[in-house]
Amino acid sequence: METYNESDRSIFENAGMVEIKADGELSLEGGADWIELYGSGDGKASGNIVIHDLIGDSRLEAESLKWDSKNRLLTSSDEVQVSSSSGLTVRGSGFVADMARERYTFTEGVEGTLELDDAK
Repeated sequence: METYNESDRSIFENAGMVEIKADGELSLEGGADWIELYGSGDGKASGNIVIHDLIGDSRLEAESLKWDSKNRLLTSSDEVQVSSSSGLTVRGSGFVADMARERYTFTEGVEGTLELDDAK
């Protein structure tokens, strides 16, 4: 980890992360090759990004992401893939995740699959 007090930022290489709810429950885990965090709470990440939402049982994979803490928006102009345990996978560019409303949007090149359980 490198910390730059004059620019109020910290840089992490080959970093892992977890998010723990107020009740102590682990809600997110993930990591990236490179993460830069600012004193404002904003940040960006790049390289082999994986975020696993343990509560919603979904997984996000990307090569670059930006976090806007004030507006609770996670964005990327690069391709992002979101998959769920229900068998739904969506991939596209122009990604915006409105975390306050739990809403994902893709504006370009969207494709996806839905795998149904044939055992029923």
